[in-house]
Amino acid sequence: MKKQIKKRKTWKSKLNKKELKHLKEMGITNKASWLRNLEHQKRLRDSGGVEPCWDCRFIAEKLGMEDLI
Repeated sequence: MKKQIKKRKTWKSKLNKKELKHLKEMGITNKASWLRNLEHQKRLRDSGGVEPCWDCRFIAEKLGMEDLI
């Protein structure tokens, strides 16, 4: 009997079509670019009071990364 290996969910598989489309429009294609985007938005917010993109903020919350933004 073969033991089945559970396939891990990727971060993109947790998002819906609208959220994936938003990331594509922002030029985010992998996790590294997503993390760079979050860091950039946090710097903007900390330096000049600019609010981050709300769609990105909701995506970060959905992925459990709300502390990064």
